[in-house]
Formats: sequence, C-alpha cells, structure tokens
Amino acid sequence: MATISSLLADHVSLQVRSVDRLFLQGYVPRLMTEGQVIRFLLDRGFPIPSPAVLGKIGRDYVNQINQFIADHEIPTVRFVKGDVKEEIARTHFARAEREGRYGVVMVGVAQEKTSAWRGWRDGGPDGHPHFVYRRQSIFPHNYYFYIRDPDWGPAFIKTVAYAPFPVWLYLNGNEWAKQQAAQRDISFKALDNGFASCENPEALAAICHSLSAGDVHAFFDRWQAALPSPLTDEDRRRGYAHALAFRQLEISDTARLTGRPRAAPGSRRRSPISSPSDGPIRLRSSSVGASVAGPRVGFTRRSSTAAPRPRSRSITAPRRSSSTSKRAARSEPRQRSTTPATSVSDGS
Repeated sequence: MATISSLLADHVSLQVRSVDRLFLQGYVPRLMTEGQVIRFLLDRGFPIPSPAVLGKIGRDYVNQINQFIADHEIPTVRFVKGDVKEEIARTHFARAEREGRYGVVMVGVAQEKTSAWRGWRDGGPDGHPHFVYRRQSIFPHNYYFYIRDPDWGPAFIKTVAYAPFPVWLYLNGNEWAKQQAAQRDISFKALDNGFASCENPEALAAICHSLSAGDVHAFFDRWQAALPSPLTDEDRRRGYAHALAFRQLEISDTARLTGRPRAAPGSRRRSPISSPSDGPIRLRSSSVGASVAGPRVGFTRRSSTAAPRPRSRSITAPRRSSSTSKRAARSEPRQRSTTPATSVSDGS
C-alpha cells in the first residue's frame, strides 16, 4: 500500500522542520504571593509596605517609557478595538528593513485585561498601619515594543506597569533561521513565514535544529537591558528577576515539491496529494507541553512521565494547552497552580 512518503519520493527538493511561532510569558517568581510583595517593598527600603508605593513604581515606569519613546523618536500607536496589531506593525517593520535599521520600530499601547496586585489598609495604628494584598483583574495600558532584532528579525515584547510586572514575548523560529542563514551567506528564497528554496538544504536544516532555549534567553536578556523596566538592577540582584514560561509553541514542516507526485504502482487513480507543481506543502502542529533538555537539541512532545528538573536557566511550560484548558474548564473547577509541568533548559 502506498504511503505519503512513497508518493512524495523524488519530488521533494526542500524539506524543513523548524520551530515556528513562540509565545512566552515572563513572570517574577518572587512576586507571586502576598508575603513576597510585602518583602519586595521592604527590600526597596520602604518601612511601610503601602500600595501607594507600588503605584509610584508603576508611574515611574510609565515615565521611563515615555522618555524612551521621545529620546529614540519611536512611532507610537494607540490600538483601538478591531485593530489588527500585526498588520499595523508590519508597515513599520518593512520600513526598518528597507532602511537597514534594527531596534524598536514601533510602540503600541492597548487597554487590556490583566491580573495585578491591589492593596488596601486592614487595621493597625496610624504609625504602623497594616496592609493586605490580593490579585484582581484590571484593565491597564499594555505596552507593545515591536522590535527588529539582528538575530530574531521581527518580534515584540509586551509589558504592563502593575505588579507583579509580567511581560510577554513573541518570537518566530523561522525568522530566526532566516537571520542565521543570511549571516552565514546561505542563499535562500523566503516564504512569508518559512522557506521556499535554499542552495544548501542540509545547512538550513542544521540551523533550524540548532535553535535552543539559550537563544531565547539571549534575546530576552539583550532587550531587558535595553528597554525601560520597573525592576532595577538592584532588584534583580536581590532575586526579583523574570523567569520564562511557554504559552504557545508551534512546529512547522515545509516540503517543496518539484513536480506532481506519482500515483501508487498499478493504480489509475490520481494522487491524493493536490498541490500546484513546484509549490510548498506546509504542516503545522501546536503544543505548549514541549520541552528541551540539554544544549542544542530539538523540541520534543511532552511525555506522560514527569519532566526532568532543569539544571540551569529554564523556560517552563503550563500543564495544558489553552484549547485543552477551555474544554476542561466547562467540566471541572478551575484550579490555580504555580508549579510547571515541563521545562526548557539551555543546558549551560
């Protein structure tokens, strides 16, 4: 019986398996509980851990962002309901590429729902009042920094000025591979999100396979140092640093066909593969239960066994994908957990 592999035999000129879209969340592990928030304010040198202090930290951060925008003359867009953020940013990325510029090409501002620490007074004398903190849903301004990076190409980092100061990263492994191939003078023809052809398919495959958690951390560290932040260097030395967690990870397979695949021997039926001659076939799978263990290895699906404990800096993954979580939420109570199910380690 004919298989897909036999039908495609001798007709694939380029086959690339690569990490596609990456969406990660950065969180501060030491700001996840009420006691940690109070300790953070005390470590900042405030004898009374008042929520007014958190408000001042947030306002100072917004002022830093506005000053950063003014100093670098960065275009700013205030998103409204119905805007397609990616399409708006695309024109700014294209202009930066034409001009050969890297860096922040646009800052977007959007009012979006997020979870933040809110505090209020709960007794105590005026000289030493007591405050309690709880997580609540609010709709603050979210700041999108659209970045053209020399290693990753187009990407963005989203931040918010409210504790626990989460950040979100969007990266694309195909764009990373394009940048790496260009830096090594490997000639290729690009698709909108992938490759149509390449003069050295083996070298391109090796590049795609080499993407690791260390490359993600290098991007985050580079831009964490370049962009404004509500956390100071002293805060990070005290342990208030961001860790990264997977929210979404996609793997794509691209096969470039050089002609119509042949039918099974002895069969008069047309091939079930319907694709224009010399055109790409792309398959994409999405998972948040993926892990990387050790340096320079490929992404693998989550197994039923527990993930190994990371030996160094890691990227954690939630227990279930968002689609699975939505289905499960209809039939079971919602549970909170801060313990990741799997992790990604750069093996350093």
